[in-house]
Amino acid sequence: MNALSKSILGLTASIVCFGATAFAESAAAIDGRWDASLTVNGVVIPFRLDISGDGPTLQGTLYNGEDKELTTKASFKNGNLILNQEHYLTRITATLKDGQLVGSVHLHGGGGEQGPEGNPFQAKRHVDAAEPAADAPNIAGRWIVPFESGKGEKAWRFIVKQSGPEVTAAILRVDGDTGALTGTFQDGKWLLSHFDGQRAYLLEVTPAKDGTLALVQKGGEPRQGSLTAYREDVAQAKALPVPADYTTHTTMKDPNEVFAYSFPT
Repeated sequence: MNALSKSILGLTASIVCFGATAFAESAAAIDGRWDASLTVNGVVIPFRLDISGDGPTLQGTLYNGEDKELTTKASFKNGNLILNQEHYLTRITATLKDGQLVGSVHLHGGGGEQGPEGNPFQAKRHVDAAEPAADAPNIAGRWIVPFESGKGEKAWRFIVKQSGPEVTAAILRVDGDTGALTGTFQDGKWLLSHFDGQRAYLLEVTPAKDGTLALVQKGGEPRQGSLTAYREDVAQAKALPVPADYTTHTTMKDPNEVFAYSFPT
């Protein structure tokens, strides 16, 4: 090989190397859907993350079921990604390495045993499941979950929508809900999770032989531990407590008293 050929090969290699580096530092390298997760109190909570745009239009999208939660600020420079949700005071920082994003999630209020470095975060490119589970039992409908809370509740509602092996669900309490819990059936149970920038939550749902559901709460919410869900008609037949009516749960001590207030004009 003569000197000219060696020079051409060297130049070509340099161009290829530069092109790969430039791509790794461009928004195109992170564009698309990612299977992401954050770790809270040692529990890995999966969630969906979409990234699109470039420069000032760069944006991350998280999900509460089908509802989108968008970032308010985002940047990708020198292989470093920053996604901010200022309305939740949540920030995701990550570095692109070997095709994966690795970094941390900083949550308002701590989010479990969160240190100054935040909660561990990682994401890999989304790949559709080759063969969805075909033996998922039907759990769609309304369920009653007996639970005595510090707010005077005796039970919660567990609402489930199902499409084959895929489920969207939520636990409804008098003071709110878990957010949309989404996931699939695998290894005899559903693994349902939620993270849209807040309320990091993981729920394992296992059908029992007696027709109930065993619910195991994990993750960032303070409400953790095991629960049992009963079909509404079964709960009624067993005379189990009913969920509190949120419209009557909190009332005025004297409903006839005039509500007095004042503020600067």
